[in-house]
Amino acid sequence: MTTHIAPHPHELSDLNDYLAQVERARQRQLDSLPTADRDVVAAAHRASVERILHDVRTARQRLRIGAYGECTQCQGSIATERLEMRPWATTCSRCSRR
Repeated sequence: MTTHIAPHPHELSDLNDYLAQVERARQRQLDSLPTADRDVVAAAHRASVERILHDVRTARQRLRIGAYGECTQCQGSIATERLEMRPWATTCSRCSRR
């Protein structure tokens, strides 16, 4: 089992900066997508971007309150490897598969 190790304060600032950059990029991407689309693939793409944007914003909020890296479903730790791959992850691998 892999455990999460809390980032150092200077890493938290870097992480927040990175997440803010991702948030801005995803918001620009979302703003460029059509809102009323009858194309199922385009609608699914928009929903995916919206979900990621929500997760990024949630991760930034959790970073501010000191809950970053804690699974929102089981309250366990999110593995460092998962956070490195997807810094906006809000659930551990096990809960994300459910």
